[in-house]
Amino acid sequence: MRYLLIFLLGFPAFVSSAQDEPFALPFVAREPEYDIAPRFPGGSDAMMAYFTDSVRYPEPELGQRKGGHVLVTFTVNRKGHVADARVVNGVAGAPNLATEAMRLLYAMPTWHPATKKGKRVDSTVHLSIPFIPRKGSRYR
Repeated sequence: MRYLLIFLLGFPAFVSSAQDEPFALPFVAREPEYDIAPRFPGGSDAMMAYFTDSVRYPEPELGQRKGGHVLVTFTVNRKGHVADARVVNGVAGAPNLATEAMRLLYAMPTWHPATKKGKRVDSTVHLSIPFIPRKGSRYR
């Protein structure tokens, strides 16, 4: 009974304090980084075909049937070349997949760079590279 009395006395104070002022998250408007995003030649289907055809599955991970997605970030510079690539999140227990992801990135064909106001600009790309061990996968 005592807890009910405390609840009944405290609840109106809680409700009234919640109505004092509406809470709003701060919003900062940002100018878009570019008008046209960077594009892999041939689009996303061509990129997936590139990964499938070019991957050299690391032997330890292939033998253990380890797979997953390696999250990477990199810059596509004004000339369309990959630069400043780094692994954001690899596959646990499979460090060679991160190494292979970096090899794949730097071996990519030249991208169509991002543009802003008609001029080519550097842009950042975040990408998840799939590693799916299959029969017949190539290894180093």
